[in-house]
Amino acid sequence: MVRALQKRFVLVAMLAVGLLLLVLLGGINFINIISISRQNGQVLEHLVQEQLPVWHGDGTQTEPQEEIFLQPPTEDSRRSAVYFAVWIDPQGEILEVRLERAKDLEEATARQMAQKVIASGKTRGFIGSYRYQRADAAGGEDSVYVFLDLTVQYYDALRLLVLSLLAGLVGLALMLGVVILLSRRAIAPMAKSIQKQRQFITDAGHELKTPLAIMQANLDALELLQGQSKWTGNIRQQVRRLDGLMQELLTLARLEEQGALRQEPVDLTALVRQSLQMFDEQFRQRQVRLVCELEQVQVNSDPEQLARLLSILLDNAAKYVSTGGEVAVSLSGGKGAVLRLENTCDHLDQVQAEHLFDRFYRADAARSQSGGYGIGLSAAQAIVTALQGSISAEYPAPDRIAFTVKLG
Repeated sequence: MVRALQKRFVLVAMLAVGLLLLVLLGGINFINIISISRQNGQVLEHLVQEQLPVWHGDGTQTEPQEEIFLQPPTEDSRRSAVYFAVWIDPQGEILEVRLERAKDLEEATARQMAQKVIASGKTRGFIGSYRYQRADAAGGEDSVYVFLDLTVQYYDALRLLVLSLLAGLVGLALMLGVVILLSRRAIAPMAKSIQKQRQFITDAGHELKTPLAIMQANLDALELLQGQSKWTGNIRQQVRRLDGLMQELLTLARLEEQGALRQEPVDLTALVRQSLQMFDEQFRQRQVRLVCELEQVQVNSDPEQLARLLSILLDNAAKYVSTGGEVAVSLSGGKGAVLRLENTCDHLDQVQAEHLFDRFYRADAARSQSGGYGIGLSAAQAIVTALQGSISAEYPAPDRIAFTVKLG
């Protein structure tokens, strides 16, 4: 249990740290991408304005338009920009391709890119690693497309992303080590409390054995001397009840301390059939119809604890099934084993499914009708947990309750 608590503490702590790093590093990269995008937009706008007075179809020039951006790009960003410009006429025919700032690019490639953009009819956007924008010349009918190469910016953004991921992984690894070192100290008070609770149950159980044995012996002697009566019968019934409760508490405490159980091949189908035979007479006396759908399933598990689990579930069904009702047991295989036990039940509306596995929890109506102690399903849950499986309860109908056990 202490190890399970430690693992849960480490898992929760690492999830919190991971989420924090994800938000922090993701925010940094998002802000960086937004910043790069805005800067590229400003540079592209400036380059478009620079191109407008350079050339017109009639050989005249016009003054550059007033810059519309609020924060002009820096001189370094303009000088380091790699771009090319393409002038077109009103019919969309390419008039000139200027490659002075993109000398490594072939003119044929530039023309091909420009033709794709012209055919799309868009005035701005992205094509490959280029961002483009169109502007119409003032006082003329010609237009210019400026294509800004974003390869360097892409690499910079990718570099920051990779570095942030590496930093995040290194941070997670370091944090994992720190959390593991501190986890035992963090859960120490809770582990100590659980240990004291277990020790109390164990000590109390052993201390109760002696007075119960004495009470049983004195009761036997009293009945030998004075004969049996309803009073001695009531006392004997309560002594047996207290002894049964003590045994179940000790069993539950041992299960929680034992942890993972042994693993060996088990014919689960044969074990289920064997357990059903043990309760056949109880079902027969209450005129309960037994419905079985069992596939041939074999699992690697602890046969003793599996038998105890089946006994608890079938005993619970035998206690709470309505007279003349039905108990349905199904077993299926696949990736693991799925055991489902469903039975009709009276007074089901007073029972909450999420509390069925709580210790000593039973509905009031059920409490007055059965001789259970309210910890059987808690023991079943402890067994399934030790078997590294899961158990759940549900109400498939207003008068039916079902338990599903998944193993493997």
